[in-house]
Amino acid sequence: MPASPSPRPSKRRSFRAPLAIGACALLAVLIAALPASLAGALLPHAVHATDFSGSFWHGAAGRISVNGIECGAAEWQLHPAELIGLRLGLELRWVKGEFALASRAHLGLHGIEADSISGGGALEDIATLTGLAGWRATSTVAIDHLSARFTQLKELRGDITIADLHIANLGAQLDLGAYTLHFAGPAADAPGTIEGQIQDSAGPLEVRAVLTLSPENHFSTLHGTVRERASAPPALRTALEDLAQLRPRDAQGRIPLEIEFSF
Repeated sequence: MPASPSPRPSKRRSFRAPLAIGACALLAVLIAALPASLAGALLPHAVHATDFSGSFWHGAAGRISVNGIECGAAEWQLHPAELIGLRLGLELRWVKGEFALASRAHLGLHGIEADSISGGGALEDIATLTGLAGWRATSTVAIDHLSARFTQLKELRGDITIADLHIANLGAQLDLGAYTLHFAGPAADAPGTIEGQIQDSAGPLEVRAVLTLSPENHFSTLHGTVRERASAPPALRTALEDLAQLRPRDAQGRIPLEIEFSF
């Protein structure tokens, strides 16, 4: 009995892959021909960008502001091939003074996901964005994953470390040591509130604190306690005694902390 002939592949299926590749190639050519300044028209109303260079595909904005606050500069490179999956791949680099961050991200219909956000720099260069006026430190950012519905955080995992911390109202010359802010997972509630644990590096201060970020309200709070270690210099002990006059110590000698920031 003769073998039955093999079914012929559908012509529709055989053309599907070449059509997809051709569409992506055409899209890449179109994007490459568009000026970078077109990105400015796609930004939210509160965000303003100028000094564009390059193309819409691989460009830069030399000046960015949000609600009138100077926010540095940014460079991006798009990966339009991922539009087949209804999301846009992009590489981002953001700089403000000596502070810089880089990441690879995906922008989709429901928000943004970013992996390996890395960088850092002088904390004082982003004081206007963080509300940390009078704070000086060297910071290192190592965020493994961030996902958000544009204005609402869904998940944040990774660490932000600061070293050589100096705070003006505790004595500008006092080195307060190094600390790590650790984010471990999903948002605590529907509005996207994220909590991070603060751990000291066994420096002059013992800190037990939680930082709460509320992106929807552009607000953050730090709650916890602080007390000096045996290695604390006399000037730091004096500064803490002054603070304890305003916030009395508990039974373990810890001074309560409650600091609010806007961003």
